Amino acid sequence: MRGEFIGVWSETWETIWRPLTEAEDVPSDVYCDLYRELANALAEAPSIEDLADIIDDPMQSRQALIDSGGTQFASEKALVRFFEAAHSVLDDLQGDELANRYFGLLTEFIEKYSLGYSLRRPCALSPTLPGMFADVIVVLPDKPAAVTVPETAVDYTLYGDSVYLIKEKKEDDGKTSLTVERTFVRTGDRINGRAIIEKGVQPGDRVAAVGQLKLQSGAAVEISKDPMPQIPAETPLN
Repeated sequence: MRGEFIGVWSETWETIWRPLTEAEDVPSDVYCDLYRELANALAEAPSIEDLADIIDDPMQSRQALIDSGGTQFASEKALVRFFEAAHSVLDDLQGDELANRYFGLLTEFIEKYSLGYSLRRPCALSPTLPGMFADVIVVLPDKPAAVTVPETAVDYTLYGDSVYLIKEKKEDDGKTSLTVERTFVRTGDRINGRAIIEKGVQPGDRVAAVGQLKLQSGAAVEISKDPMPQIPAETPLN
């Protein structure tokens, strides 16, 4: 079980679940939704009546998640499906902020215990085999029109990607000023210096493309007439 989640499941409470839910704004029923999903990964799932009793009580759900052990799971594959599904559960419960926090903690957990998986957005776990390489050609289907922003506009972090949306604000004297608001986004592919935004930015929105280190929500900005800085071309791999 080396390199598998089952072998280190007991470490997830201190490394993932407790840090994830320590913030005061996390809903109290988060463990109810998580345990409902976790029950699908158990070799012997609780009866409908027992499951209903557990997920109706946040404290009981919390304890049930803590008490679950690696030997109780149906398989490593079933546990992987739970980790992937948990991201959707958290996204539905509190949106990108909680889901991105989970993504960052899960990434750190995989690295800490040298698990044989790579994690990709939105939350897909793929097994990895060290020392094996291959050349492949991937034929992708046509994609619908997408919202894109300059890649420099996105602040990439383990705890979530964000951009600064430019908003118009009407002053008391009737004049209009521009301010920025930090907004968490879900990013997709990056192509030719632009990043696809799957969630968080609407067509027609304006974003700050440079200078984010000096910005915070509510800061006043102006639209520069200077041309956008050139994004260096990627160095081809030999």
